[in-house]
Amino acid sequence: MDTTTELIEETNAILSSAQQVQDMSLSLGEAERKELLENISDQYRDWYHRCLKIFSHYGEQELRQEFINEYEGDWKSHKINSFLSLGWKAHRVADWVAPYERSFKKPLHKQCDLLATVKTGANLIEVNADVLLVETICERIPYTAKILKTRSRKDKSPYLITDEYDVQDLLQGVLRAYLKYTVQEDPLQKVAGTRSSRADISIEELGIIIEVKYAYGPNDQKRIFDDLSKDLLLYTSWPYLKTLICLIYNSGSLREPLCAYNSETTRPNNLVCRAKEKTDVSRPG
Repeated sequence: MDTTTELIEETNAILSSAQQVQDMSLSLGEAERKELLENISDQYRDWYHRCLKIFSHYGEQELRQEFINEYEGDWKSHKINSFLSLGWKAHRVADWVAPYERSFKKPLHKQCDLLATVKTGANLIEVNADVLLVETICERIPYTAKILKTRSRKDKSPYLITDEYDVQDLLQGVLRAYLKYTVQEDPLQKVAGTRSSRADISIEELGIIIEVKYAYGPNDQKRIFDDLSKDLLLYTSWPYLKTLICLIYNSGSLREPLCAYNSETTRPNNLVCRAKEKTDVSRPG
């Protein structure tokens, strides 16, 4: 796992690239600014995921939420998410919709300050390294899908993700490449008042269930929340359960991520919720 010092040092390169987006002396066109911002977005969001692991690993939930707030912002305070989405856009010359200094540099410095305050010697929550690997793969599966969607050779068919079954197949393939354990679909014991079902992906040796949902549009939040709420009772019937991961894969038409629970579990792009113990399965995050 990265150290807080290493993560803070990484932001120098991110900031250096980000300031170029709105640097008028570079005379970048709109398409060039968009492409540059897309690369910065991938770089930042990879960094963001690794930072969230630090806060969770050391039980710093309040700091973690403050860190998330600096990414999300709100209707009256545009922050990092706004810059990554709209930093390329200007009302007129040099009048940016999401200015670099206010919407990116300042909140990123605040995130670094929060990282620096993590007490790495206290409240340590032990998490198996393979469990963290599985979570990382779930978080980064969109990057794999992005490569397969646009093949470098014209005569090769793209692998398109149009529903949750496409996500499951791709995720299973990647997990099998990394893990020595059996990765499979497991039947879940029927619980009174619920339908029988199967876990989308289960890894018995690690006590992991991965439930995959596909968000077609912004109105899917209630449907996904209802489905997961019903399935929680089924998950608890699996005797090996230690960690529950809910992976919500957003359709390419969605600009903003969906969150099935609350702001504490929000991730850019996709949502991964972890319940560390079976007794906490109804409160992922």
